Amino acid sequence: MKKNWMLILVSAILLCSCSTNEETPQDTTTVLWESPEDVRIENCGMEETLCKELQKSLVFIDTGELCGSGLVWEYEEDMVIVTAGHVLEEVSGAIYVTLSDGYTITADLYWLCTNSDLAFLKIEGERIPKLHMEHYSVVSHSAEYFNKAKQEDILYTMGYRGLADALVLQGALADKWVYVEDLEQFMVLVRAEVVQGMSGGGLFDASGHCIGIICGMDREGSTVAIPSQVVDAELISLYW
Repeated sequence: MKKNWMLILVSAILLCSCSTNEETPQDTTTVLWESPEDVRIENCGMEETLCKELQKSLVFIDTGELCGSGLVWEYEEDMVIVTAGHVLEEVSGAIYVTLSDGYTITADLYWLCTNSDLAFLKIEGERIPKLHMEHYSVVSHSAEYFNKAKQEDILYTMGYRGLADALVLQGALADKWVYVEDLEQFMVLVRAEVVQGMSGGGLFDASGHCIGIICGMDREGSTVAIPSQVVDAELISLYW
């Protein structure tokens, strides 16, 4: 068992894609596409209206070294984005976040968690123009949605595999609370595929509620994700 889960850690790191640096903006803000409709989404099974709504909370992250995905987890005064921790492990310069409508802005590393493969970015609310706000939404998440998930429920993985190129894949819940010794954390196990670049993206139920953050996959092709409850617990510890 221990040997098998070691493969997951290796795969999780490989789910970050390498940044080309060619499309990374040099200033602090720019617009890389005109609207959410300009994003190519390969949707394998999710209801189309729900897919478009979830896209509003999905972001593309480019560190100059690695690329990955993220989700808008909170948005009151400031925008807080969650992603997989290994997406930001090699950060040495600016972190660029491209929001759903192509608006790209630098973000601050808010917290790189030590107890789980999670990281949080923050963008000050005053730096986001009001005309863009209608294109963004906070992902739906709560302990209630996580607790309702049952084995064999239909779930979806969603993330960016490249700039303006998103992917949604359908799968089924295998186990929502598995302790992985080598990673020293509880994770959700899903029979669903993910590809490079989707690290930090979302694991959603059929109603669009987020129940996990994509971390990686094992040799058999099953996806592992950080439970949404762990994300909330990490944020609470940060605030207090």
